[in-house]
Amino acid sequence: MPRGIMPSFVPPHPTMAGFSVFACIALLSALLLVQVNCAIVSGRTNAERMSLGLPPAPPKRLYAPTRVRRLEPAVPSPTLCSQIGSRDMAIELRKYGDGTRLGFIGKSTYYNTVYNNFGGTTGQSRGMLWNVEQIYYKNTYRAITVAGNAPHAFCAASNDESTQDLYAPNNFLYNVDCTQSGGVTQRRNYKWLATGEISLQWTDVNGYDIFPIPYYNTQNKLFRWYAPGAVPPSNLIPAYLKWSCVAG
Repeated sequence: MPRGIMPSFVPPHPTMAGFSVFACIALLSALLLVQVNCAIVSGRTNAERMSLGLPPAPPKRLYAPTRVRRLEPAVPSPTLCSQIGSRDMAIELRKYGDGTRLGFIGKSTYYNTVYNNFGGTTGQSRGMLWNVEQIYYKNTYRAITVAGNAPHAFCAASNDESTQDLYAPNNFLYNVDCTQSGGVTQRRNYKWLATGEISLQWTDVNGYDIFPIPYYNTQNKLFRWYAPGAVPPSNLIPAYLKWSCVAG
C-alpha cells in the first residue's frame, strides 16, 4: 500500500455479526440458567434431591469427634459485707499496707491462731466461722461470737491480768472465750467498715478509748493486739482483721 494512503474501512459480514450476537446471548442465558438451577437444587432437602437422581447435599457442619464441649462450673456468689451479722462468716487476717491475706482466724489455745483455710477440723483448715451477738438495742460496737457456739468467744483480754493499761510494760491483748475467763476482758468493743475491715476499741485504765493494732507472728502463726505507738517485737508485722466478704 502506498505511503500516506489510509486503508479503507471494511464492514463485517452481516452473517458473522449476527452469529456473534446470538452466541453472546446464548452464553449469558446458559450461565443464568445454571445459576438458577444451582439455587433451586441447593435449596432442596436431601429427599427431594434423591428423587431427582441427585446425591445428598454435604453436611453444613462436620462433626469433630475429638472436640469436647466443656461446661464451666458455676461461680458462687461472694458473701456481701452487708450480710455481716445475718450469716456466718470467716474472719481474715491481712497484712497492713498491701492487704495480702495472711490466713483465717481460729483457735488453738486461744482464739488468735491463723490458719491457711477455714471450715475444717484438722491441720491448716481450722479457721472458724463467726457471727455477731444479737442484741436488741442500737450500739455502734458489737460482740463477735463463734458461730453456733460460745456466745462471747472473741473477747479481748489483757495479757497482764492485773491491769487494763495496754501501755504497761510487755502488755498486749489476745482473744479468749470470756464466758470462762478471769482477768481483764472486754467483749462488746468491735465495729467494722462497709468493706468488712474490723477495728477494736479498748477502754484504757484512765477511761480513754484507744484502738489497738493487731500484729502477726509469722513463726508461730499467732496474732496479738498492741497499743498505738507501742513497739512490738521486731519479728511481728502489722496487720488488720477483716470479715471474709466483699463490699456491696
